[in-house]
Amino acid sequence: MAHKAIWSGFYGVVILVVVSQVALHWAPAEFALKTSESFNDIFGTTLRVAIDSMLAYLVSQHYDVFVYIRLKKLTGDKFLWIRNNLSTVSSQFISTIIFITIAFYGILPIIPLIIGQWLVKSAIAVLDTPFLYLMKYIVKNTQTKID
Repeated sequence: MAHKAIWSGFYGVVILVVVSQVALHWAPAEFALKTSESFNDIFGTTLRVAIDSMLAYLVSQHYDVFVYIRLKKLTGDKFLWIRNNLSTVSSQFISTIIFITIAFYGILPIIPLIIGQWLVKSAIAVLDTPFLYLMKYIVKNTQTKID
């Protein structure tokens, strides 16, 4: 199921890229002439950034699932917080390295960007742990009532 979710997200980004690239090649409507330049500025870089982010997404999410499953085999049903945080923090590091390097190498200093972005992503991963336990509780109680 996790791999199906990864590929579903990937296909969603592919659709976004295709639609935005088609829209870039259309002549703007009369009422949108003032904003068409901004639209082109924003979505003109979409292809490079989208391909970059899709690569980072696919590699890191498959790694995340791989690590999570291995940790689950080691811990059983205990230590959900360790599985969640170790798999997510390490996969976000991979994602950040791939994305920042491809997007900004030669344009900006990438090491500070990688460190800063990874620290923010890691903090979010740790902060979402209580919500993971809440969702587990809700799912468990919902399934019990359905059974």
